[in-house]
Amino acid sequence: MESANAASVPTGSMPRSYKQAMATPDANLWKAAAETEMEHHRGNGSWRYVIPPAGAKVLPGMWVLTVKHNPDGSVACHKARYVVKAFSQRPGVDYTETFAPSFRQASLRLISALAAQHDLHMHSVDITAAFTNGDLDETIYVRQPEGFHQGPPGTVCALDKAIYGLKQASRQWNLKLHSAMLPMGFTRLKSDSSIYLFVRGDVRIIMPVYVDDMTFVSKDKAAIARAIAELSTHFALRDLGPTSFLLGIEIEHDFVKRTVSLSQHRYIVDKLALFGMADCCPVKTPMVPGTHLEKASEEDAAKVDKELYMQAVGALMYLATSTRPDIAYTMGCLARFSSNPGTAHEAALNHLFRYLQGTKDLKLVYNGNVDEGEPFLTYTDGDHGGERESGKSTGGLMVRMGGGAVSWI
Repeated sequence: MESANAASVPTGSMPRSYKQAMATPDANLWKAAAETEMEHHRGNGSWRYVIPPAGAKVLPGMWVLTVKHNPDGSVACHKARYVVKAFSQRPGVDYTETFAPSFRQASLRLISALAAQHDLHMHSVDITAAFTNGDLDETIYVRQPEGFHQGPPGTVCALDKAIYGLKQASRQWNLKLHSAMLPMGFTRLKSDSSIYLFVRGDVRIIMPVYVDDMTFVSKDKAAIARAIAELSTHFALRDLGPTSFLLGIEIEHDFVKRTVSLSQHRYIVDKLALFGMADCCPVKTPMVPGTHLEKASEEDAAKVDKELYMQAVGALMYLATSTRPDIAYTMGCLARFSSNPGTAHEAALNHLFRYLQGTKDLKLVYNGNVDEGEPFLTYTDGDHGGERESGKSTGGLMVRMGGGAVSWI
């Protein structure tokens, strides 16, 4: 982290409103993306245009414009999404329940290890505008999308379906998906309620769901194709083919070597650039051996950009919990001081960035040819009162399967 300005996304690279997008060189691409979004809502019956009753609360909305990238960093498409500004929703009136499950990272790694051991195929699909499939129990009025006004002045959108931004949108989508999966013969796991299992005779399909991203894992490719075809009768979807990229994780399946590799090379490169460390010199350890971080004094803390430190720790925490157990201990140490970092903590964070610079090509590999004698191998250790100020101990745990770590803390 060379400076606070390094953490900012370059201004002008992403328009903040539809009006601003129309003034950019990519105006035709943004307009086409917005029209695609509006066409979906018309076909989906997301809302009706009405004059709201007197005193009715009309929620504000906004266009969210993003550029989607391929795993290699190239531009895939421009995407526009009209969303509700959820901060204006009233609990008990505009929404009640909001919870929706998502699978644990350890579950994805466990499934990857099983795929390597049992030569399972991994196939991904993406549900088109998933949240707009959810049914609403509340009466909600939303302002019309900028640039696409219909009807006389005062006309608003009365929602018939959930749209993005609503606090209950993810829950309503999850309920809709669950109601479709049960007739298809899938059952939801109690241990991880965002993973579905299909068992019929010799056919077994594991299906982890992360919001609208679904991965079908099975030895039977024909069974996967049938399941996708049946799912497409319920929802519009995109068949993404064999899984190669999921949640920012690059997945490489080598059936000849019987390995499944997980890596976040692109994610690391992006974060190094974002925090001004793209040209830093690599080091060989995630933390300087013997480093012991302590609470910073007020004078020392004043020298550090706290907001930038927290942004960097948050960005790297996803890396530490996804595919890089080698930086988990360092991240645990750095995260303890997010509320009051000093120059020593900033130096340790910069050291970690330099370690990632030299190890960005590392992969978490599961090998189906590895026989460790047991399905799982578990390792644990502790430093026995290593925290000098409080006398508390720091413990660690790692579970390995197929030669690779599937869980760690």
